[in-house]
Amino acid sequence: MTERASSTPLVFAHYVLIMQPKNGDYTEDINLAKDAGIDAFAVNYGGWNVDWTQHAAQLEKFYKTAEQLGFHLFLSIDTTSVKDTNMVIDLVNTYASSPAQLKIDGRLMLSSFQTDPPAWNWQTDILDKLDAPSLLLPGTLSDDAAALFSNQIPGAGPFTWIHPSATADKEHTTDITLASQRDSTGKLWMAGVAPWFFTHLGPEKNWAQAQDDSMFVGRWSSLLTLKPNFIEIITWNDWSESSYIGPPDSSATGTTNVYWGSADHSGFRLLTKAFIKAFKAGQDAVKVNTEDEGVYMFYRRQPALSLGTSDPLPLPSDAGSLKDRVFVVSLLSAPAEVMLTSGNTAPVSWTAPAGLQKTGYPWGYGAQLLQARRGDRVIADKVGEAIVEQLEKLNELSFHTIFLSNTPSPFLHAKLATELKRVKAAVRISRENCTDEHHVSPGLKDRLGEAARRQRSLFICYSEEHNAKCLANTRVEIQEQIMEWAKRRDGKHIFWLNGMAGTGKSTVARPVAQSFADQGRLEANFFFKRGEGNRGTASKLFTTIAVDLMTRIPAMRPTIRMAIDVDYAIAEKNLND
Repeated sequence: MTERASSTPLVFAHYVLIMQPKNGDYTEDINLAKDAGIDAFAVNYGGWNVDWTQHAAQLEKFYKTAEQLGFHLFLSIDTTSVKDTNMVIDLVNTYASSPAQLKIDGRLMLSSFQTDPPAWNWQTDILDKLDAPSLLLPGTLSDDAAALFSNQIPGAGPFTWIHPSATADKEHTTDITLASQRDSTGKLWMAGVAPWFFTHLGPEKNWAQAQDDSMFVGRWSSLLTLKPNFIEIITWNDWSESSYIGPPDSSATGTTNVYWGSADHSGFRLLTKAFIKAFKAGQDAVKVNTEDEGVYMFYRRQPALSLGTSDPLPLPSDAGSLKDRVFVVSLLSAPAEVMLTSGNTAPVSWTAPAGLQKTGYPWGYGAQLLQARRGDRVIADKVGEAIVEQLEKLNELSFHTIFLSNTPSPFLHAKLATELKRVKAAVRISRENCTDEHHVSPGLKDRLGEAARRQRSLFICYSEEHNAKCLANTRVEIQEQIMEWAKRRDGKHIFWLNGMAGTGKSTVARPVAQSFADQGRLEANFFFKRGEGNRGTASKLFTTIAVDLMTRIPAMRPTIRMAIDVDYAIAEKNLND
């Protein structure tokens, strides 16, 4: 295998060996990691309730698979459970000559996970007894940069884990001091970055994290400017702590009641690919090629401060730092139009710039829909799992941290389709009865097809100018009821004025519409008339209202335009569709 130099930026992913892949086959994980640009797995050796004989066999199979696929591994000793120095020495020596063993500057790469310094002395008890020179980057949870880069700490430099309870600003400040110490001492620095942290297994292991949406995108962006020597992604597969970017847990092997481990985090891996490219190229920010474009969303599935209906545990620590928002991350080679519909909230549209952008919007209960396009090119078209007020268990995909939708789904999800069809957009509307014109902006004409010369059903239309409006002071009570209803923001959405044909419904409605028009409050209207062409049926109802709404409410134009882009024939469909 090709040796690497410490001057070359490398990216690794922490692989928890006790979290076994499906059927114990590491092939998919290795191939996905290679595709993302990851240079090696740091194999976490140890953990809880370990069968050491089985564990050793799993490691042997891992190395053999990596050899066959041309991939690198190195050991990360879990000092919370590994207490025998002879075990560490034997493991390192066993795989020192493996083609899959990562070597940097001709030395065996070696690291660790440790919450506290181990009982042994790394130099005298282990490193001096190995068969080959090693490059040790021991893990640490400390944020004391001066101490970590002092000569009192063994190894070539620290591997700094993230600090979940620290704010994003505090983490960034710590990273600045670490980078400064690295530069002044000439030692190496391996920085950790995680997509998320959450666990809810019991009273002693029940926590979220304080950095929320800044933990992943924000920290990656920060590290691109600080340029550590190496970056280790924490983790590839720790389903129990929600920190994985690899495939979700399909069998819960090695875990207990980790319901949240089945959430799809694949979008993190795709984002990682873009960050890795920028890191290895020495860039301070992500630059996006057309083939790498994508738009992603992530969110929790229930409010931060809502427990499950049958959850025996209290809220996790730092739950109060989490935001009830849907976060959208765009990676674009050029600006594109993006639209998010979060459950029962109104669609939000914006123009995302070229490069990397992360935005957040208050969520609504229900399915989450995301679309992005540039001209005729669809960049994202996704439907994510529904956000609900309360799940059965907090464990069950609620505080599972982040659901990051990546798999393309039909944009016209049933709920959104219903809403879009209420504002059907097209302008192939006959001019049989009226001659007044409503024009659409030139940018929309390209999408809408023909320019909008359209039939009107306005109460002031020429063909209706001699039809009766209410005489002064007649049916005043009904009109006042309608006007009062229109003023209320907490009232019903529809005022249904019903009665048999010829009883004067239109006679009541016309002066009401006239009054709203005089006040500048009439957004759209359609008056039916039996036997009058398109006004005699509902075939042009939605298209007429859609053009009115575009004219009166410009902010709705992107929504209507996207509806047409998805289905150019939408205006020709019958109401049942």
